Amino acid sequence: MEISSTINDLARSVVEHITSSAGSQLVFGPAYEAAGRTVIPVSEVRYGFGLGAGAGSGSAPDGQGQGSGGGGGAGGGVQARPVGFIDVTGERAEFFPIVDYTRIALAGLVALTTLVLTVSRVSRRMRR
Repeated sequence: MEISSTINDLARSVVEHITSSAGSQLVFGPAYEAAGRTVIPVSEVRYGFGLGAGAGSGSAPDGQGQGSGGGGGAGGGVQARPVGFIDVTGERAEFFPIVDYTRIALAGLVALTTLVLTVSRVSRRMRR
């Protein structure tokens, strides 16, 4: 039971630390008001966690006596990226996306490479 409670405490600590450090303010800063407008940042935040533990037994490395051991670990990460912002003026609110042209270009290159490889493979098979 002692290992289980230690793992739970470790996992809880990692989750609390990571979730407290992520959010739209991590990417943009706080929302602000100026000249009757309020700008609210919008971001996409992703979390990932993992943990594990184990205990072992068997013979000692020198072949004498009984060996034993145990260990565990946990980790996690967070990724935040800007998506856009909301501009609020009077009775109107409008979302303005932030376009990631690098991601679009990369997707195009991957598609083009896939197309070239597929056409090459098909043409080789047709020649045989």
